Amino acid sequence: MPYATVDTTTYPVTSTIVDFFKAIGKGHSHYTATAYVGAGANVGGSQSNVFGVNFRYYFTYLFSKGIPSLFNVYTGETSSTMKDFGGFFITVTVGLGY
Repeated sequence: MPYATVDTTTYPVTSTIVDFFKAIGKGHSHYTATAYVGAGANVGGSQSNVFGVNFRYYFTYLFSKGIPSLFNVYTGETSSTMKDFGGFFITVTVGLGY
């Protein structure tokens, strides 16, 4: 059965600029607005095997000045920041209908 979907949500993104183990408990949350557009199809009945595929493109906008994506460990400067975390996703569903 083919279908198309559109949805919106918020999603927290956590960032920190220290070593991974030292960073535990020191991260900061940044909130985003997220929407996606998708299409897909599921094949199979309610009492049989189900197979599906879904294609989605996510649009994710960060509500702050950006999260550091490149950091120079020698000078301590942020070289680049990211504000867009969207992208294309393919989901494959295999299972048993119930």
